Amino acid sequence: MGRLRRQTVARKAEWRVCLQCGDRYEAATHGYQVNWCSRACEDAAIKRQRQEIETTWLRARWFLR
Repeated sequence: MGRLRRQTVARKAEWRVCLQCGDRYEAATHGYQVNWCSRACEDAAIKRQRQEIETTWLRARWFLR
């Protein structure tokens, strides 16, 4: 019986850009379809979106008065 050879599989790294801070991160280490490089960036993006919704709602309410 022959020796087993170690086969290395070269995985191609997929890099994405964080939607909050603009840093690059390796997508394979973060999971499926994640758009932020860290949990802090995700929380900041969600907070910013929530503030935009509240601001739009207040403007619409003021406009209707």
